[in-house]
Amino acid sequence: MTHSKLRQIHIIFRHGEKTPDNFLMFSTDPYKNETFYPYGPSALTNMFCAILMEDYIKLYNEYCFNGNGKAAYKEAKPVLDYAEKHTNTTYNTFLQLFFLHAVLSAEEEYGLELPKWTNEIYPYPLNNLVIKHFSTQLATKELKKMAVGRLMKKILEDSVNIIERNSSYKVHLYSGHDVTIAHVLIFLEIMYTSQAGWGACLILEQHEENGSHFIEVA
Repeated sequence: MTHSKLRQIHIIFRHGEKTPDNFLMFSTDPYKNETFYPYGPSALTNMFCAILMEDYIKLYNEYCFNGNGKAAYKEAKPVLDYAEKHTNTTYNTFLQLFFLHAVLSAEEEYGLELPKWTNEIYPYPLNNLVIKHFSTQLATKELKKMAVGRLMKKILEDSVNIIERNSSYKVHLYSGHDVTIAHVLIFLEIMYTSQAGWGACLILEQHEENGSHFIEVA
């Protein structure tokens, strides 16, 4: 019985726990003026002390409003309307629901009590819509290329360098967000059903067995 040899690993991890982003908060958020002392807003806490190009955003909006994404948008419309009613903020995109989820989850995990109206949409169905948002971001070949293509190209190039003995690096670390992990899993056509938590990581292991190289996802 033969065993493969681990030659290299690529670790993609989400940053640790952080305080809520005040610039994402809705108008009626009761914590809009909170200082989140001693960390400050949008800061990593001591518990765990992608830039979208204009072309990408244009393609994404075309898909959501003019292409096959219209059905997904229709599904999200009741939640968009409900959020708009209770936040005094205009909601008309999946991205805005993602921001709303980010604020509510960060406030909850920081130990703050959420407004009662949020019980109707958080954690569900808002969680499910966020997962769908990640999928729509990679819904076409062009969107996949722009969203995660450069990262996957880098991983493949580093893997080839190990095979051809052009590199001695054994570990590659990539710090990112929940959306980073989601994009890689969706790109690899691995089922993605729950949002990555603080500090979550995705590991791509490069193995060699009998002269053949392959990558396992853990």
